[in-house]
Amino acid sequence: MRSTLNNTVFFALLVLLVSFVAAECDGHVHNRHARAARAHRRQVIPRGHTSTTVEMVYICHLTRLTCQDVKTTTASDAASETSASAKKAGFPDAVEANTVNAAKRADTSSSASSTGAPQVHTNTGATAALALWKSPSIPFPDGTIDCSTFPADQQGVVAVDYLGFGGWSGIQYADDSTAISGMTCTEGAYCSYACQPGMSKTQWPTNQPSDGQSRGGLLCKGGKLYLTNPASQYLCEWGSQSSYVVNTLGSSVAICRTDYPGTENMVVPTVVGGNETLPLTVVNEDTYYKWQGKLTSAQYYVNKAGGSASSDCLWGTSSDDFGNWAPVNFGAGYTGGTAWLSIMYNPLQTSAKLDYNVKIECVSGTMNGECVYENGVIKQGGTGCTVSCNGVCHFVLY
Repeated sequence: MRSTLNNTVFFALLVLLVSFVAAECDGHVHNRHARAARAHRRQVIPRGHTSTTVEMVYICHLTRLTCQDVKTTTASDAASETSASAKKAGFPDAVEANTVNAAKRADTSSSASSTGAPQVHTNTGATAALALWKSPSIPFPDGTIDCSTFPADQQGVVAVDYLGFGGWSGIQYADDSTAISGMTCTEGAYCSYACQPGMSKTQWPTNQPSDGQSRGGLLCKGGKLYLTNPASQYLCEWGSQSSYVVNTLGSSVAICRTDYPGTENMVVPTVVGGNETLPLTVVNEDTYYKWQGKLTSAQYYVNKAGGSASSDCLWGTSSDDFGNWAPVNFGAGYTGGTAWLSIMYNPLQTSAKLDYNVKIECVSGTMNGECVYENGVIKQGGTGCTVSCNGVCHFVLY
């Protein structure tokens, strides 16, 4: 059955009130100061500021009827504060979801199982993968490729065939509907694509809808694919070299980025194998897509161990624990010379927990703050934690 999403799908990080500790990688502790972190609509990562005022953040999750105003507080009074009344999202019938049996995952331990330092993994599944941090060099042949042909030969581009869109990560049609499995890139559609870990797509139109929805990808016009952001001749670009995911577990973990600007579905995969390391895309917010003039960052859905892109980077239902119902979210953005990295509970998921632990760890330079998810709980309290990183910081799965 054809289902479409005619309304925008938002997801923003919550207002996080955390106390940061300014510390160098060698562990020396300097001045301690409390800072509040805030977020605004869309994928804007929390950023430190001095105000301790509790703010309202509008959240609209990637399923129907789940929009609500959420009042986030400090850890001390979180128990006494509740969210405001829910608001109906007004979505049409939900996108048909694939369900996955829990038995698909291998049993994993929450304790570290590393047999040594993980190796940086570069086999990302991209047809034309680039070596880490090597700039693309072959411009996209604007207006020459048929809309029926996915540009898998473009440097850094990753086909996500399991979605059933012919390799595209999302398709937005001229009537404001979005594709479901079996539909293709056709005339007038914006056809979005995934890039290898560490990279982001470069294409989206300057003129965005006034209602707050976003459009992203190449434009199908006259049967050919055209750049929508001619300022970039390449389809993928590297983000800041600020963070990697270090998987010390014995099995893979699928980390699913939202396709933004675009459909905002959590389908852009970073699948880190057991005892492997991959860069986490840290968007340069100063130069990347801006939503109504506001800086935007990358947001990720973090799944249990043992899954893959085709099993976990999908729409789920309320009975699932993957995709938009994954237990945890990561946030990553870079602005003004500083990376801002976050771990938070997925507000949609109230019962499932990751079957491993996560910590943000400073590798070089300085890191301001602490952020640890251990035994299903964020140790810093509240709904999440954020650190600032001037250097390189890892998300360590252990």
